[in-house]
Amino acid sequence: MFEPQDRADARAASRRGPTTSLRGLVDPAAARRGFELVRVDPAPDLADLVERHWVVPWDLPPGESFTQVVVPHPVANVVAEAAGYVAHGIPPGLFERTLAGSGAVVGTKLRPGAFRVLLGHA
Repeated sequence: MFEPQDRADARAASRRGPTTSLRGLVDPAAARRGFELVRVDPAPDLADLVERHWVVPWDLPPGESFTQVVVPHPVANVVAEAAGYVAHGIPPGLFERTLAGSGAVVGTKLRPGAFRVLLGHA
């Protein structure tokens, strides 16, 4: 969908399933203590544009906080959080978020090039 058909066929297998690694998390062991990461496969008709949906709930004791540092993947994410909805492009460096209290963030990790397609710029 984002590239000529001959290249699209060659890459189809690598675009089918969501990643399951924790490679982007700078300290995965600490992350497991600070929050949960739930990954959900996209509907089949969205699989060419969406790698996965994800949910990050947390519930920390009063007065405690947790800062997670992430090496971002080179793709866009569309995110719903307490402050509203936002589309995140590729940050220029590490992404840091401090969590406190309880809450959750819900997002959709797009495939490379999908944001341009969704905006009609492909």
